[in-house]
Amino acid sequence: MNEKSNLAVILTLGLSIAACGGGGAAVAPEASTPVIPSQPASPSTPSAPSATTVSTVGTSFSPATITVAPGASVTWQIAGATHNVTFGGTKPVGGDIPDTGAGNSIVRSFSTEGTYDYQCTRHSGMTGRVVVAANGSTAPPSNPAPTEGIVVQASASAFNPERVEIAPGGAVTWDIAAGAGGIVFDDAAPSGGNIPESPSASRVSRTFSAAGDYDYHNSRDRDIKGRVRVR
Repeated sequence: MNEKSNLAVILTLGLSIAACGGGGAAVAPEASTPVIPSQPASPSTPSAPSATTVSTVGTSFSPATITVAPGASVTWQIAGATHNVTFGGTKPVGGDIPDTGAGNSIVRSFSTEGTYDYQCTRHSGMTGRVVVAANGSTAPPSNPAPTEGIVVQASASAFNPERVEIAPGGAVTWDIAAGAGGIVFDDAAPSGGNIPESPSASRVSRTFSAAGDYDYHNSRDRDIKGRVRVR
């Protein structure tokens, strides 16, 4: 092999080496996955105060005792007969529920914690209780339980209710408002007799042991009258 042939072989080998091992092809960098920002949590909507229903069943409230949170509303569904819902010293927004015929519903709201005892003054022993407590616990009594029989509101212009009916041995309590005057029985009188003028917000009770009609009037105005029927 001559010198020219050797040079050609060397050049060929050099070109082959350069083509096979001279750095190789460039590799594209791996694409990164885009990060999607998380959506902020939507603010929670505060739940509305609950609503509870009490029904009249015969001469009782059902359920007789309920517990609600402050701000809740209670609906009384009147069935079977005419009833009222008369609270003691502490009353809900809207106050007492007057005599209401069957088939009607009345709502009262309770904004303040406490225990609200009530009764139907048309039916002796028909009582109920609403407990208003923030955490479902039993709140201290705001007014005494209705152990005084039927309660009559005595004001300077009326007795409410004007007529009540109880069983022999039952009691009636007069819740005295400012300027109400005393209570004078016309004929038959219960044990303890007439009720003298009493301070505002005081309560005076009488027990009626014998059957009969006990008519009475305001000591300041004979036209303001009431009646206790004992049967």
